[in-house]
Amino acid sequence: YIPTDQPKRSTIPSRPDVKKIVNDYKSSKSAVTIDDAFEPRPLEIQKRLSEGKLDSGVTFSFLPKQTRGNVFHLQLTLDFGTPADFSTREAISAASLLGPCMMLGTEKYTREQIAQLQTKYKSQIQLSSEPGQLVVSLEGREEFLIETLDLLHEILRKPQFSEDEFSQLKSSQLSDLSQERNSPDMLAQLALGRALSPVEKSDHQYVPTFQEMFTELRKAKIESVKACYGLLSGSRGHVTVVGKFDKNKAMRKLNDILENWNPEAKFVRLENKSFPVKGETIEIKVRDQASAVYMRGANLKAHFKDEDFEALTIAADILGGGSLDSRLAQGVREEKGLSYQIGCQFQTAEFDAAGQFMLFAVMNPENKAALLSATNEVLTKVKSDGFTEEELRASIISYEKGIEAFLSEDASLCDLLQRYARRGVDLQFLADRIDRFRGLTVEQVNAAAQKLLSLEVVSVLAGDFPESTPPQK
Repeated sequence: YIPTDQPKRSTIPSRPDVKKIVNDYKSSKSAVTIDDAFEPRPLEIQKRLSEGKLDSGVTFSFLPKQTRGNVFHLQLTLDFGTPADFSTREAISAASLLGPCMMLGTEKYTREQIAQLQTKYKSQIQLSSEPGQLVVSLEGREEFLIETLDLLHEILRKPQFSEDEFSQLKSSQLSDLSQERNSPDMLAQLALGRALSPVEKSDHQYVPTFQEMFTELRKAKIESVKACYGLLSGSRGHVTVVGKFDKNKAMRKLNDILENWNPEAKFVRLENKSFPVKGETIEIKVRDQASAVYMRGANLKAHFKDEDFEALTIAADILGGGSLDSRLAQGVREEKGLSYQIGCQFQTAEFDAAGQFMLFAVMNPENKAALLSATNEVLTKVKSDGFTEEELRASIISYEKGIEAFLSEDASLCDLLQRYARRGVDLQFLADRIDRFRGLTVEQVNAAAQKLLSLEVVSVLAGDFPESTPPQK
């Protein structure tokens, strides 16, 4: 910095008259509008919902509404195959690769061209799959509705299954697996999943080890994926569209996509079962990791229509839901500083009476013994003393606000409508469920807590724990 006696001063121009500048401006695009009349309440949404069946047999739920940017969301689930079709590890692995492989190129477009067209049409298309199910998730703009659905048509009906692209996909997934193989979180999840699902390797609920996943992916063949694609049909499934779109145009394009697509293909849904397990503790040494993971899980025969579903949900929320006011967060994280994160959740399968109650915590490995002691202290106190009326009311209010926020966001609303339609229930079911939450008593929720905390538990610890720390029973 060299000072000067005659610095050059910046000239500040006079303030322009903005009104005169923009007076004659006309946008080439329509103004962005938000649907002020849309009320995120179950029965109000149900009134707006258009439901029916496409020509192919796939059912639909359409919810046209104003959105910011004229965006729409689409979810399409196609059911395919029978248990006999997924009775080997090769077939199960191929089913999980099917969705990603269909995005690798078509008869008309390469993988790069598919990506470019999505950018051009301001859309995002994702395909995922598992034995018996292909799921399409799509976000698009009303102005490109036809072009986006034409692109989806090409992806679904004319995949190329290039051997070179398949090899690149496998290499990418193998690389991702390699990065996860020393992750305490991933290792704990696998160990817990295997313990809670004690089935044969040929069962679709089997959880493979890391080494088995590597081996299966390396051995995967494009011919097996093609054979899996041959099981797909346009006659069984459900599609939901939410947002700014033309119903008639969407219906015509969806009919074009799904019509005459293997209509005679057989489908028998795979059943998810709940298994009795013996309590045990599994400790996994993961060297050179700064954080460790503690998980515990239990199976229970629970269905989403069970009478105590709401009580079980609230009991799990008070115990360790997302709030820092939960018992576990307060007793382990906030008061004693023993975890970076801790919580629990109760969930059920999509269709079957197969539920799980899970607890998870992330910690410094040095805190293992103290964290286990503090966690058991919280659980013991809940089991002996139960919850309070204040905790119950706060949890119910939080749940209702969460539902309202969920229904206000188009992507999550699309997901909910899709899941409800596939389960054969409407939004009257959700309205009734909210009423049941409001009517819960402390006695009901405490009984639900007793049920959850009396289950046979599998515990998993994964991390670089000090050698002097004995394994916990």
